Amino acid sequence: MAKDSERPTVSGRHEASNPLRTETVRVLIVDDHPFVVDGIASLLSAQPDFEVVGHCGSVAEAVGQLKKVRPTLILVDLRLPDGDGSAVLKVAQEFRWETYAVVLSAFCSEDDLVASARAGARAFLMKTDRGEAVLSTLRRVVAGENVLMETLPQHVRERLAQKDLTPKELEVLRMIGRGMTNRQIAMETRLTDNTIKAHLRNLFRKLGVTNRAEAAAIAVRRGLISALGIWAGIFPG
Repeated sequence: MAKDSERPTVSGRHEASNPLRTETVRVLIVDDHPFVVDGIASLLSAQPDFEVVGHCGSVAEAVGQLKKVRPTLILVDLRLPDGDGSAVLKVAQEFRWETYAVVLSAFCSEDDLVASARAGARAFLMKTDRGEAVLSTLRRVVAGENVLMETLPQHVRERLAQKDLTPKELEVLRMIGRGMTNRQIAMETRLTDNTIKAHLRNLFRKLGVTNRAEAAAIAVRRGLISALGIWAGIFPG
């Protein structure tokens, strides 16, 4: 995982997390089925590195709990009584503190995967998954991995890439293709490093990728940048 702004895989605040973190992971469970909540809570509470700090069964409750308990990790069902669980994921991404989002669902359609990825989910878990698999995935997420993007089929990544890029994101994408670092991009665009990281985070999410090489490859296939530009970035001058 990336640890500084000069590494190609840096896409935002989550990527800078320390994979060796030792503090307890504070978990908020958002699901309206008590049986599911009790099962997940029991599984996590038996682990020394997880602490369940709350649970709720609606979008409205979840937004209030996010602000109140400031969880490290949220587990969210996409289908809640008062709306789409992806709305909770989007709210979590807006906070200044670090919150990782994971979807926990009984269904797994392509639309669900796309909606989850676009809302910032780092993993997509099924309610039928074994406990060991759930724990392993959650630990990978809080270590900084984007498990969802790593496991998405290529055709789903292509579908994610159909979301239009802003002019500034397209400019940053072209600079990535030229092999420029975050600092170099910031200097040329006269933007701050944090702004460049935000553009990269949005860019990667829209393209459905996890690093610069994948972003450049998809951009070439879609005609957003030329292969010649990437060649120039690899062999400058």
